[in-house]
Amino acid sequence: MLCDLIFKKSFGIRTLPLDFSTWLMELGSNTFDFNINNKPVSIEIGEFGKTEREKIILSGFYSPDERCFEYICEISTIDIKMSVELQINEQVENSSELNVLVEPFINDAFSALKNLVDASRIAKYNIKRKSEEWENGQLCLIPEITKSEFNTYLFFQLHAGGKIHYGCFSKGQMRMSSSIDNGLITKEIDVLINKEIQLSSKLIVLSWEYFFKEDYRNSLIYTATVLELLIIKTIRKYYVAKDVATISQIDKYLGDVSNRLLCTVTLGSLGVGDKGLRDRIASIFEIRNGLVHGKKKLASRMLAAQAIKDSEFLIDELENFIRKSLTYCNNG
Repeated sequence: MLCDLIFKKSFGIRTLPLDFSTWLMELGSNTFDFNINNKPVSIEIGEFGKTEREKIILSGFYSPDERCFEYICEISTIDIKMSVELQINEQVENSSELNVLVEPFINDAFSALKNLVDASRIAKYNIKRKSEEWENGQLCLIPEITKSEFNTYLFFQLHAGGKIHYGCFSKGQMRMSSSIDNGLITKEIDVLINKEIQLSSKLIVLSWEYFFKEDYRNSLIYTATVLELLIIKTIRKYYVAKDVATISQIDKYLGDVSNRLLCTVTLGSLGVGDKGLRDRIASIFEIRNGLVHGKKKLASRMLAAQAIKDSEFLIDELENFIRKSLTYCNNG
């Protein structure tokens, strides 16, 4: 059976972030028609919460004492419309059964909305990049959307055989306050705030932040930069302490040798980490170069996760190595 499926993506139940509300106003009453994976889709601004059935679904996001329909307002949505072929029993009413039928089409809907977001960002750049507002950072840009964000507050209508079925997905990533003891955090802040925080420490947090945003390309690039900084810093400190050459000769050596060889050969000769770890770290530099120079366009979640974990393990190995080697030099 050919059915009309409308995903209705909301960015908030009670309130909307400024960047999203501004974006919705900019889109206005326009309709955008294009193809995703050779399938026609249409995107426009819509609403959810008009009908009694929709209000019942929205009531799940309200506290029990606010579930009276008079307190449940319509919310603005981005509507992604597509035609889908489904074998559907017109009597189906169970929400879990509906979700199973509809879920396979979420990826296409997400890709469609992501294309619109990307086009909106580039369009504003192309038109306004020479303006005073752009140069002063005064213009709102719609943030890049992640799959986790898309899967939160995602409603749908399925039009099949003259009947409308309703449903909701809201299984995206939820932010929460830290479960770490506040006293422990305060002590750590007191330690860090009284000394200069290393660039590598800031960048490893950025690597994770990009990972959480599902930007695995930038996550890998920042991870490689962290490794480059720390490997060179460790080797330089060790060679200076051992007085193997002048500082300028050491710096020239470090500048002339590739990061991959510093990792596999130099760290190998110093006994830092095992061969498997060093080879994986070396491959991160190769992947980073491919991403930066356009030979490789995408990075997977699995690859980014493994890169960050390997880098954190090597960071510990580097710290242990330099601590032990400097202690040996001082006692020597």
